Amino acid sequence: MKVLLIHSGIDFIGGPYYVTLYCENALKHLGIEVIEIGNPIGRDKVQIDEDIDRAPEIAASENPDWILHIHGLAHEGMKGGRILEKLKKSKIPIVLWVQNDEIDYDETVKISPLYDLFCCYTRITEKYHRSKGANFMYLPLAADHTTYFPTILSPSEQIEYSHDLVVIGWKHAERSRLIEELSKYYKIFCNWNMSLPCEVVNKIYNASKIMLSIFQDCDNPGSIFNPKSSILHDKAWGLPCRTFEVPASKAFQLQEDRVHLKDCYDYREREVALVPLKNGKTNIDYWKDKIDYYLENVEERKSIAELGYKRTIKEHLYIHRMKSIVDKLEIDLQH
Repeated sequence: MKVLLIHSGIDFIGGPYYVTLYCENALKHLGIEVIEIGNPIGRDKVQIDEDIDRAPEIAASENPDWILHIHGLAHEGMKGGRILEKLKKSKIPIVLWVQNDEIDYDETVKISPLYDLFCCYTRITEKYHRSKGANFMYLPLAADHTTYFPTILSPSEQIEYSHDLVVIGWKHAERSRLIEELSKYYKIFCNWNMSLPCEVVNKIYNASKIMLSIFQDCDNPGSIFNPKSSILHDKAWGLPCRTFEVPASKAFQLQEDRVHLKDCYDYREREVALVPLKNGKTNIDYWKDKIDYYLENVEERKSIAELGYKRTIKEHLYIHRMKSIVDKLEIDLQH
């Protein structure tokens, strides 16, 4: 099997780049040949666009079994433009996988029906995409097991990378505010600019006590839809990448009780540690209570990390996500 893998078209190293990289790793692990185009490393926006413009030509010469495009909104030709039109004429199945659909819904709903398979990390927008004719598939993010994994650190590394509380991610205004409040009571290691190499992040996960998954775009209901008709219904939905990457490192994570989390981890078996949300909002007192409890209860932290790790390795690697796409395409072709 052969896959043409198309990068997002975004000209900086961020989430879509890593998702594409992890998909490539997973496809190769499954024994699938990968042809990658649109990699942003060392290229500006013009060069990236020119690379993706060649997709129809490459598809014609390489004849892949299917095409996977990540994100979908940064290259005009793949947003229902001439490049997508040319690719569709080849009759090769084209798959789009999007994240942050709570933010991008107004744009993604215009293009989701144009793809043979539309994969989305949240179910909250499913009926709206289906109503437009999209072949919708719920596909949450995952972990790359070659990037995030348990490792034994040297004594010096343990000292260098060990922290009580860790926050790594974009500096959302609300996340920054919440961390500032918590910093009145705790010393928190923060990295806001996404500058840490993944291997360093994995070491931090392995060495530290509690990773805080605090506030995501999906935790801000009504902010990107008309508040009077918000389809989020005052709940947090989609799961960020660290939902899976932290437990893949067999590390402990404290996170908001997002709706989709029940789809992926067993609450009864204590595979996750949760902070409750009230009307879709985060409460500092809730966080303080949970942080104090888990800083004190070391063995319980280890147990939750172990169980979360087992579930992640069993069901939530990018290998599993790529296999799901392959299986879905095979079913679709039979019909």
